[in-house]
Amino acid sequence: MKNSWLLTLLLSLGTALLLNLAVKNVVFAWNYAPQVNRKLTEATELYHNRNFSSAKIVFNEALQLEPSCPDAYNGLGLCFQNQGDLEAAADCYKNALKVKPDFYNSIYNLANNYYLQRQYSESIPYYLRAMKLKGKDNPELLVSLGNVYRERAAVPNSPNRDADLSKALQSYQKAINIKPDLSQAHAMLGQLHLEQKRFQLAEKELLAAIAYNDKYSYAYYILGKLYFTKKEFPAALVAYHNSLKHESIDRYKEDTLGEMGKLGMPSETAEHFARGYEAMNTRKWDEAEVEFDPVAQSEGPFRAVALNNLGYAQWRQKNLAEAIKSYKKAIQIMPHGQPEFYYNLGQAYLTKFVEPSANTKNADLKSALADAEKSFKQCITEARGNHFLAHNALGIVLKLKGEKNEALNEYNLAVMQSAGHLAVVQFNRALLLEELGRKDEAKKSYETYLRLAPTGANAESSRQRVARL
Repeated sequence: MKNSWLLTLLLSLGTALLLNLAVKNVVFAWNYAPQVNRKLTEATELYHNRNFSSAKIVFNEALQLEPSCPDAYNGLGLCFQNQGDLEAAADCYKNALKVKPDFYNSIYNLANNYYLQRQYSESIPYYLRAMKLKGKDNPELLVSLGNVYRERAAVPNSPNRDADLSKALQSYQKAINIKPDLSQAHAMLGQLHLEQKRFQLAEKELLAAIAYNDKYSYAYYILGKLYFTKKEFPAALVAYHNSLKHESIDRYKEDTLGEMGKLGMPSETAEHFARGYEAMNTRKWDEAEVEFDPVAQSEGPFRAVALNNLGYAQWRQKNLAEAIKSYKKAIQIMPHGQPEFYYNLGQAYLTKFVEPSANTKNADLKSALADAEKSFKQCITEARGNHFLAHNALGIVLKLKGEKNEALNEYNLAVMQSAGHLAVVQFNRALLLEELGRKDEAKKSYETYLRLAPTGANAESSRQRVARL
């Protein structure tokens, strides 16, 4: 059976297939003869370069040298799985487990394999075996197990539907309790709530997933489906737009464009959006402006989103006056439910303050800063208080106004809502703490920034400040 269409599903679920060796850092299940190690390393390099046919040949050569080689069987299974031959892959994983029954990677890969084949009842015992080896409180495995229960519950006439739904809910919630910033757990729980028509809970979890990972294309995609189900079509379009913006897999892009087509978008408008998104992804802002402008100038349900995208392209080209006009028009059409509009408007005003033109008057600067503050606050309101990027930006504005304690509060909220994973807010917070004379706390924030972004734009400055403090 070859189900190649299923292979990319793993990526959306946050599940990775495991190969128990890496090209530069070789770690084998057992110790092998040097010639076997060389074959495994060569095969692994071919696998990582997605040359699966050649990798299979070399993995088989390793098996000829060492028939009892679980790493070779496991690698061979991954090659088959990436080529869409799931049954052949499963046989390879089983062969690895005959040699080494506690080989975690093949247990985990076989669990995923059965999941992809929709053999959910066969998949569950292997996930449970993996959890015994890895720990029953492993949050990533809990998410995978929750996915299996959720999918099995969706099978028509499932005899265990209610029990499986309950187990899926418990698995996702337990994963979140263990690791609150695990965006995949929030996204999958949101999807479960959506499938059960618990729309408010679904939105809460999907927004949390995005708050912890604002580039999580799958979470945006499911959020779009939620808004589509609720017939909130402009909001669905914004969510799908964000999914496309961060998606790297062509098939998922096609799926998202297909969902956008269900919104009633005319083919010509869809083509403008598709080309505009592609231009934005490749940072060709002038081309993006050309594509979004026709839709932004015409009446219709997609105008507000086009205006927002147009404003972003204009902002990136430093055409601040036009960007502000575009954002304001978008907000006039859709004043509620789209925090992104207000965030983008705030960024334009903040840029106007930070990078003024030569003839800008002081009164205009003061007005720009006030407008930025108002926009970021409205963004936070529209996002129901949960928008760490806006909290960070508002902290910058308040610091510029001299309201340092209030700024620190916003940075603290940004740190909390991003689970400490937003590097730039750690740097901004550290600078402010240093100004406030709280040197020990400042040093810790600089060190956190360096852990998150060791080669980031502020890395050298952070190292110097840590050394001084």
